[in-house]
Amino acid sequence: MKKLFVIAAMALSTLAAQAQVAEGQFRYGVTVGVNFSSVNDDQLNSRTGLNVGLEAEYNLEEDAYINAGVLYTSKGFKVPEIRVVGTEIKQESVNMDYLEIPLNFGYRVRLAEGIKAFCEAGPYLDIKLDSNDYMKDNMENLAFGIGIAAGVEWSGIQLKAGYDVGLTKMNKHGDSMKDSSFFLGLAYMF
Repeated sequence: MKKLFVIAAMALSTLAAQAQVAEGQFRYGVTVGVNFSSVNDDQLNSRTGLNVGLEAEYNLEEDAYINAGVLYTSKGFKVPEIRVVGTEIKQESVNMDYLEIPLNFGYRVRLAEGIKAFCEAGPYLDIKLDSNDYMKDNMENLAFGIGIAAGVEWSGIQLKAGYDVGLTKMNKHGDSMKDSSFFLGLAYMF
């Protein structure tokens, strides 16, 4: 048992040493998480969705970096009912699937050997992939926003939380709806 503990500690130390990043170094990784999205309408409720994708990171200097990604993200909101020109459609969720392309600028702070906290912020572009049938014609195909995230990294494993807010309206007709999402994510950087 003692040997197993020593071997595990040595393996984790090796991984932590390899996870150190230097200026000019490029890394990539995979990410998965959960969104809690809503729109700027008090009568609508938040919806839980998935985000999954790939990230790439380039270190400008030892602790500053640029992070870009390509994510599938599911956003939307919940409604008790929708009225469309005199017709009542009962629907529990409005689902909107996007290809999200974020570009973040970030900074890391070393907390302990192999452990760093980070904070990043930047714009994102959402490209609509799909939405509920009755919403397809009323939703914009592109949306822009800005996001901020913070987290902790240990041996290439990142745990992060963040908030995205839409800057452009989502719908083509009617009130100007803008989305926002709180998210939790887990990533592994190679």
